[in-house]
Amino acid sequence: MISFESLPFDEAIMFFRDKTVLTPEKYAQLSDVAKAKAFTVSGVTRMDVLTDIHGAIDRAIADGTTFADFKKDMKQTMARRGWEGLSPYRLETIFRTNVQAAYQAGHYQRQMEVTGSHPYWQYVAVMDSRTRPAHAVMNGRTLPHDDPFWSTSYPPNGFNCRCTVRALTKGEVSREKLSIEKEAPGIADPGFAGNPGQAYRTDLIAWEKAQRAPEAVREAFVASMVESSPRKAAFSSWIDDIVRDGKARGATSVVGWMDLATMKYLEGENIAIASPVIIADDRGMLHAARTAKRLRGNALTPEELKMLPDIVANAEAILWDTQDPALLYVVTDRDRKIKVVTRVNYRLKGAPEPVNIIATAGKVKRGDLMGRRYQIIRGKL
Repeated sequence: MISFESLPFDEAIMFFRDKTVLTPEKYAQLSDVAKAKAFTVSGVTRMDVLTDIHGAIDRAIADGTTFADFKKDMKQTMARRGWEGLSPYRLETIFRTNVQAAYQAGHYQRQMEVTGSHPYWQYVAVMDSRTRPAHAVMNGRTLPHDDPFWSTSYPPNGFNCRCTVRALTKGEVSREKLSIEKEAPGIADPGFAGNPGQAYRTDLIAWEKAQRAPEAVREAFVASMVESSPRKAAFSSWIDDIVRDGKARGATSVVGWMDLATMKYLEGENIAIASPVIIADDRGMLHAARTAKRLRGNALTPEELKMLPDIVANAEAILWDTQDPALLYVVTDRDRKIKVVTRVNYRLKGAPEPVNIIATAGKVKRGDLMGRRYQIIRGKL
């Protein structure tokens, strides 16, 4: 049904790279929605092996390689690690389940961009001897794109699930004489009851909903997102992964949210932000820790990079760079200042909408932040 040799969209690559690698024990503690943002392999407790498997799947998705190539890659990796814990059958299940989830996340992003012209979605199962009965029953059934069914049962809905979704115009629905159903039962297997594409957009969706809430509720909600403890833990684990890997592969992680004071300041400057969500990418993080900066004493250590969510949430000062438009989150570190430079409404390749991204971070003298170039949004230097 899906040709993995012609993989897929930039969105699919980003979706998989955004996953946090966790041990099965930690993964089991997550909600279904959170599980869509995490990666693990049942029975594999070694983080180095899990990271290797994640990296091999990442390369397969990005390069459009076949399962045979993936299996060869993993065989060499496991031999190097001196570990033999995965049979060819399990490797294929791991490969196809994760590639399908990434493909469907990319598929979902593309379909969400055209809901104005294609407002109806049709569930499509393969319909052969391997198709689950519950999936076969859904084959051909059509619902509005915003029906709650898609929040829990957008494919894949189980290991080795090959189902997909077809987007339809009103004209296609009419010509094919399709019935639009008002509801459908959830069909996802345990652990799969979450839309992978929506998981990628969880924070953006939360912001969209918050804007419709009363102001007091919105303020409380934004404050809770600014100080999200689970996000801080996930970001810390992500930094460990990219520092260990040492290569920029296009992976991203949510750092936090702008506070309301910052949003109001930007609004006053006629800067309409797409969302308050702030992310980091592995390229920027590796740049912040690069050798040249370390030699000058300006670089952040991996442990300091892990503090970025706390710095964004509890900055002593937030500045606006009027010459090179960006937000600066600033805290004191002994006799210096740590500054976190954040680009607003940045067009990240593969992202469906502009994002706010940490461009770099480092240590500077207090005097470097003084002068007319920087406007203080809140706090003091």
